[in-house]
Amino acid sequence: MQFSVPVNRSVGFWLGAGIFLAPIVFVWFLLRQGHSTTSRVIGFAWLAFALFAMTGSERSNTRPVATVSSQTQPAKVAVPAEPLREYTAQQLAQAYDRNTVAADQQFKGERFKVTGVVDSINTDLFGKPYVTLRGG
Repeated sequence: MQFSVPVNRSVGFWLGAGIFLAPIVFVWFLLRQGHSTTSRVIGFAWLAFALFAMTGSERSNTRPVATVSSQTQPAKVAVPAEPLREYTAQQLAQAYDRNTVAADQQFKGERFKVTGVVDSINTDLFGKPYVTLRGG
């Protein structure tokens, strides 16, 4: 009987691209005989990192709850929030019609109150609800 010593395989371009883009599927191929321990460690480390990144990105948008210590502290007075600016749906539509970039800079990330007539209530592709107002 003659035994051959397996030669370490190199990770090919497509396998490497697959490990980078879809590690959970393609790292399985690193378990085949002939891949080096270094390739396996790198592949499984990338898989662990990708899984950690996927689970870490699902953080809730809730604000942290304040904790009360056992020591006596002076009571903190809540600062009233600045009143929300109020716009009509027609004003928003006109602002975006005039200049989309300027309207994005003015409204994106800001809290404000919008008044108008509800045209429809739907959900987007991901199941998140949205309201469409009549604005002209």
